Amino acid sequence: MLERAIAGHPAFAVHRVDVERAGPSYTVDTLALLRAELGAAGAAAHDPRTRWDDAGRRELVFVLGADAARDLPRWRDPVGIARLARLAVLSRPGHAIDVEALTLAVPALSGRIEVLPERQIAISATEIRQRVAENRSIRYLVPDAVRAYIDEHRLYARGAGP
Repeated sequence: MLERAIAGHPAFAVHRVDVERAGPSYTVDTLALLRAELGAAGAAAHDPRTRWDDAGRRELVFVLGADAARDLPRWRDPVGIARLARLAVLSRPGHAIDVEALTLAVPALSGRIEVLPERQIAISATEIRQRVAENRSIRYLVPDAVRAYIDEHRLYARGAGP
């Protein structure tokens, strides 16, 4: 679905590091695999959209919602996460993010968090799944290609299972 959602957007890419490995999936491990896969300069050095970290590597930015960011100190190796990527925290209605408290809990995050302004697009994955299960439209809530994929594979429909 993600591949369909970003089709035609050259600034985005799908990496399958979590899909192609066995065992539990932890963010710090995923970021480490992405770091290894992306390596250093190479062809991206000529792309003006590429940002570089202090070590001359492509900068990774981990995007997460404010609700998830609040729990980050309890995640596996939050210091490792901070070393591997900057955080872009999306504000969400009803979920304030206290950057100071977060950096007190994980000092390695200091200066590595950017809070993105709240956008009032009240769409959630939970709502999408619920609407599909209730046979209600998700048009305009997801890209048409994603909606087609959900329909083709009967994802989230009541009675549909693995």
